[in-house]
Amino acid sequence: MGVRIARWAGLSAVLAAGLVLSACASHPPPGSKPAAQVVPALQAAANSAGSVHVAGTFKQGKTTTTVDVSIRGNSVAGYLGSSATRFYLLSLNGDSFVKLNAAFLRTENAPASLCAEVCGKYVELPIGSAIAITDLLSMPQLDNEIFSTKNMTAAARSGCAFSPATVNGQSVLQCRQGA
Repeated sequence: MGVRIARWAGLSAVLAAGLVLSACASHPPPGSKPAAQVVPALQAAANSAGSVHVAGTFKQGKTTTTVDVSIRGNSVAGYLGSSATRFYLLSLNGDSFVKLNAAFLRTENAPASLCAEVCGKYVELPIGSAIAITDLLSMPQLDNEIFSTKNMTAAARSGCAFSPATVNGQSVLQCRQGA
């Protein structure tokens, strides 16, 4: 069975953009700090982190993608979804598995009968797909793609003001553009 992993190829770029452009407003709230003050600490924390939890939703064209994964080194566990589809991903020590649902199989144009065999069960991915996942969703990749000096320098110069906020019950630093 071929599962298309390529749709996640832009994930790193979108996550990087989300750091800087998570919200737009005309005036940052009191207590906000300029990106030039926050970004160096953010980069230092990311460079020393051994794990991260990435959760969120972003829209690319007409496709809404959801991500809710925990990453530690090259191991990944969590959900990835696009529009009405969603699947659970588990990648440990170079072995990767997915737990698929009927909606995902329909999107992939798989025969309906396949669901009886694989839906709700862990299915091992071929080594090529497993490598694609761990290359995309790993601490080294996040470090290289998102928290690189080039990206962090651009973020620091963005004019963004970070302010404390709560999103879906989670404390976050929200970036607001504008004066």
